[in-house]
Amino acid sequence: MVRRRAPDHALSVPVLLNEAQKSSSSGHLRYAKVMWEFASEDTAGTLEQLVLGMKLFMTVSEKNIYQDRILRFMATFASETKSQGQLDVIEALLQQIIELSYAKDPTARWRACQLIHCIMSALPAEAAISDDAADLVQEAMLQRLDDAKPNVRAAAVRALARLPIPDDDGDFRDCPVTVAFLELLALEKSKDVRKAVLASLPAAPCTQAPILDRTKDESDDVRRITYLAIPEKIRLEALGAASGALLVRRGLGDRASTVSEAAGAMVTAWLDNACDGEPLALLRWLDPAAHPEESFLALKALIESGRLNAVQVGKLASEENLGLRADFNLGEAPLMTSEEAIFWKVVCECLASEATSKGLAAANTGGATANIEAAAAGDRIEALEAALPASVEDMINIISAHVAGGAEYRFASAQLMSLAAHCMDFTDSTGRRAASNLLNTLFSSGWEVCGTGENGKAWMEAAGKLARKVHAAPAELADAMLTSLGALRDNSNGFNGSGSSSTADTDAAWIHALRSAALLLEALPTARPALQTAAEFSLTDMVNDIITPGLEHANSRVRCEAVRCLGLYCLLDGIPTPLASHMPTLRSLLASSSQPLPVRAVAARAVGDLALQRGAKSLDTLLVAQAAEDPIVGTEPTVDLMLAVLNEWQDAFAVATAAPNGRRRRSAPSPQEVESVAELGTCLVEALVRLIAVNEFRQASDERRGEVSALEDGEVLRLLVALLLLHFDADTEPASRLRQCLSVFFERFASLSVTSQQYLATAVLPAARSACAEDLAAGRRTAASSPVAPQVVRFVLQLLQLPVIGMDGKREPLGHEPLTELVLGEILGCARRPNVPKPYLSALCKLPLALPMYDAGEDTRETMLRIQVYAAKAAEILSDKTMVKDMTSTVEMYAAPLGDSPELSEEGVAALLAGVKAHVEAFCSGFPMPFEEASDEEEEEREERRPAARRAGAHSSRRRGVAATTDSSDEEDSEDDEIIIKPRGAAATKRARPPARGARSTKNLAETESDEDADDGPAPEMPPVDTSSDEGGIETEIDGDDDEVETEFENDDEENAEAARVSARKARRASVASVTALREALKENARIS
Repeated sequence: MVRRRAPDHALSVPVLLNEAQKSSSSGHLRYAKVMWEFASEDTAGTLEQLVLGMKLFMTVSEKNIYQDRILRFMATFASETKSQGQLDVIEALLQQIIELSYAKDPTARWRACQLIHCIMSALPAEAAISDDAADLVQEAMLQRLDDAKPNVRAAAVRALARLPIPDDDGDFRDCPVTVAFLELLALEKSKDVRKAVLASLPAAPCTQAPILDRTKDESDDVRRITYLAIPEKIRLEALGAASGALLVRRGLGDRASTVSEAAGAMVTAWLDNACDGEPLALLRWLDPAAHPEESFLALKALIESGRLNAVQVGKLASEENLGLRADFNLGEAPLMTSEEAIFWKVVCECLASEATSKGLAAANTGGATANIEAAAAGDRIEALEAALPASVEDMINIISAHVAGGAEYRFASAQLMSLAAHCMDFTDSTGRRAASNLLNTLFSSGWEVCGTGENGKAWMEAAGKLARKVHAAPAELADAMLTSLGALRDNSNGFNGSGSSSTADTDAAWIHALRSAALLLEALPTARPALQTAAEFSLTDMVNDIITPGLEHANSRVRCEAVRCLGLYCLLDGIPTPLASHMPTLRSLLASSSQPLPVRAVAARAVGDLALQRGAKSLDTLLVAQAAEDPIVGTEPTVDLMLAVLNEWQDAFAVATAAPNGRRRRSAPSPQEVESVAELGTCLVEALVRLIAVNEFRQASDERRGEVSALEDGEVLRLLVALLLLHFDADTEPASRLRQCLSVFFERFASLSVTSQQYLATAVLPAARSACAEDLAAGRRTAASSPVAPQVVRFVLQLLQLPVIGMDGKREPLGHEPLTELVLGEILGCARRPNVPKPYLSALCKLPLALPMYDAGEDTRETMLRIQVYAAKAAEILSDKTMVKDMTSTVEMYAAPLGDSPELSEEGVAALLAGVKAHVEAFCSGFPMPFEEASDEEEEEREERRPAARRAGAHSSRRRGVAATTDSSDEEDSEDDEIIIKPRGAAATKRARPPARGARSTKNLAETESDEDADDGPAPEMPPVDTSSDEGGIETEIDGDDDEVETEFENDDEENAEAARVSARKARRASVASVTALREALKENARIS
């Protein structure tokens, strides 16, 4: 049935509003004109009925099309304001809606702000409301910026969008609305509010930096809105090439596709609005010589979006003799500028890539689709041939002309060499001979051709690409490069094979020689092709005459290049010199604090690559005898050396990012400062996380080959604890690359295998205890002070909840009941100590409920019964109501799968509770609990208060401490075994439930020590439920006076707090290092299956 429109003579304000809910935008315009007719005849009556309708509208909280149409109708009504009388009606309507914005109902406040926004934004540009009305709107909406509801705050921001007033100088620095926007943008947690602020901020110098900061927002939607708003809010001239390049790199490389598309739209807007559609003008502004990667990304985005047609550009080059088709030989065409060179490089590379992809698509399909793809590939090949020179020899002549142009055209010559390597075909012998002669001249002519800075490094990389394309065979490439290096040694200006002197020319010659050597070493798969050449200059000569003297050069940049070359040389198989003779050199460069940080960073990368390739244990066995006599190198294992250097760097980085008086900087250090100091730590972390990630596969390889190259379980545990603490260290926050590396590693490592989760479950309690010691030392005891220990616990919990996908694509069964037992034992020990921070204990109580649990079975029943006993006891002694609730829920969760089970006797419960303390301390040996014991008087007072508090309903969460009684701070003797937790399902293979061996929790330590066949056996287990005899007890010696961690620090001022923090870090490192003594016992008793 077709709905009929109401006749005009039957319309009224309520009828108009009803009709507006049913009609589209075209109907809204007609009804708005009728509404103005009513207002001209009876203003007061129309306003009264309109406000009544708006009050009914404000009662609806649902978002639907009918309510949206009401808002659009009110916007259309406001847009039809054409006289002062109509403007007075709008002001009167606004005044009444503003009164409704103070309502107690959040829906009414939200709808009122929406109405004000629609009316204010729809008013014509020439219509200006009075100052009194504007002040009323501004006052009301500024108050709504502090509203508790995010949707109200977002609507209020939009309502204020037209009210900012510039200062006399055109800026908005003193505008109260703009100031409120900037404050809200910096502190707001709701992404919708931040999006509204970004859309409402005026274009002004004071808003430029806050807008650019939002490109790093955690929300994808906010980043997308930011890139869309940048062309409107910030002029291209005011942005600057460096900031523009940063936006291009960050936006087009964003992980979210919607954000990268918005960044592409930003680049297109720059091209259309500020560059008049000229791509070369945009590239000239980006400064390709300084920002080559960003210029490449921007131009490629224009081609992929269709704004720049590469096919048409390629065909145009042939028709009008543009680009590479110009005649450079006769001197009629000027040499290419930087922007022209990178423009033609990107166009040709995109044509080549698209031709290949279209051709493959045509080959993999059939019918009409194949014909379409083949035609598209043919068009791109034709355009590419039209854009490239007629022959390879012509291309080499163009490159030679730009090389002869000097330093001004160095960047252009590098782009042309990269273009030739990617797009040219060197099967023609004449062209290959010309290219080979050019490369030999370039490599042997010295540093004057390529330079020594970053552009020189990029030039050498482009030349290396061309050399690998011209000399396809490794032996041919080795012969050509070694010949060039020999000529360079004999003929280069300033390069005399000695590093005793350092001048600008000699340093440049050394850098050029070492970079040339690195190009060869990177291209060789093994050393054998270089050993089979007929060149007079051999690989051994390169090591003796170029690399080794470079290691002793006075200039640190030369030493960096030499260390890099030595690392690449050691990675080759079949080198003519023994690897053991070079390892002490790399280790000494890494360990020596007298070396500059860049040199040590390159050495760290080289040692890490060698450890990854050959195994850390294999490197330790290669140390020559004289290494033990060298005080710098020593006999430290490779992993211990890297960890010690990482600890040293951590202290140096904390000093570098702190103010001179010891106080933390209020503002973040500059990127240059961070980059210069953080590089060493980042290289070490990258090396260590790669060793951990591949360790499981290396262990399997060692078992097959009968070798020992993988890390031991104790070393993996020690590294995980150190990396977890480093990840949450506030001093490393400026090192963004290091933080990102750790975040990616932990997430990937947790989902890698069941064994990886075993390692993480083993590391959580030692890491949490160490972090808690630092929290106590720094005075971080409450949630407001952001303690680190709860963050570590919650972070590892998130990792343990990640699924593990097997080789068959199915999710592996997994449970963490052994860790649950240990956590409950830790809670029982902490609950009776007076100085345990509440956030730490609360985080532990959340852990058992969230950990994955395996299905109940005969092999898991005893474990679940023990967990119930520990959780019930914890619920009895804890004071906090929330913690008690968590423990009660844990009891119920583990009781449900068991159904009706016999209750334990009091003797059995007492035996379990007596053994759990020693079990936890044996597990965390080397990581003592950093809390004081409770005195007898404190415990008696606590027990006297407990019944009264229970009858009152619940203990107050504001209590300062939790009393304690037990002596659970006693430590296990250092000879006890270290335990690797095995989650449920660790040994499951194609079975509905893992066998008892893979599912058991922990084994009695005394039984483990007596088990001589436990090389691959299970981890030590807690006593069984039936404890009628003493056989299941844990036989350990407890000495509570040993290795007590000092936690009493003075925190009266910032200097004492800083000293306490440093002391706590040293204490933590000492406890971390104590794990080394347990490695051999761990290898024999707790090898992971």
